[in-house]
Amino acid sequence: MIAEISSFISSAKTAYDIAKGISTLKSDVGRNESISKILEILLSVQTQALSVNEIAQKLQEEKYEITQKLMKFEKWSETETQYELKEIASGVFVYACKKTNPPSEPMHWLCTNCWKDRMKSIIQKTLSDSYACPKCKTIYPFLDRGGDVSSIQDYNPFQYI
Repeated sequence: MIAEISSFISSAKTAYDIAKGISTLKSDVGRNESISKILEILLSVQTQALSVNEIAQKLQEEKYEITQKLMKFEKWSETETQYELKEIASGVFVYACKKTNPPSEPMHWLCTNCWKDRMKSIIQKTLSDSYACPKCKTIYPFLDRGGDVSSIQDYNPFQYI
């Protein structure tokens, strides 16, 4: 882009210098040749200006996209602080709400498979002794009845049924 701007400025200066010298020309032929050269250079300047404008527009679009990605990254970073990895059964892991989350948010578990793709997907109880992710269909067996479930804050998904 710097090269385009330099070329743009150089062409404009050349056109200015030629225009400045027209008044010193004595013949109409010389003036007409100079005017023709100025018009040619001005056409080149216009083309270069359009090129610089296109580049500037592309840079603005790239900046917008990068800003959007950064905002998503920052939002996900905030989300990550609200959850922790918990073992709900022997060798079965989920992301669970930390106790510091607002009490208005019900206790829930998030799918570890979707989590790695930066998606929050709440796993749901199935008819059998397991949970499943509605997005990626990962099954989380919950057969270890004797395990420590304090990590889920004594969560009972059927307490309101």
